[in-house]
Amino acid sequence: MHEVGGKLCKVRGAAATIMLSGIQPTATAPEILQLAVDKHYASDTRLRRTDYVLLYHDQQPVIHIPGGQEQFTLERYQKFVGKSFSKLILYICPVDEYDAGILVFFV
Repeated sequence: MHEVGGKLCKVRGAAATIMLSGIQPTATAPEILQLAVDKHYASDTRLRRTDYVLLYHDQQPVIHIPGGQEQFTLERYQKFVGKSFSKLILYICPVDEYDAGILVFFV
């Protein structure tokens, strides 16, 4: 995503799909973030070597299950959303750009 009129918008062609069905259901946000960043580094040599944040579709950081204080795990999130693992979408974004509201990448 990139900033347009003060809002983050999707960056076309910046997706590197991570098959969440192949990840342990007990995977935490930091584990998924590391897998996603590693996948992006491998598939896009232009990707900056920096710290990233894992985001929900509403651009909130993935820490807890939405609407509560329950720690995020892939399985808990999948049950909360009620979708199959293949339908779950999370995003990564460089921390400095997230803080500035500039850019986000698909996971």
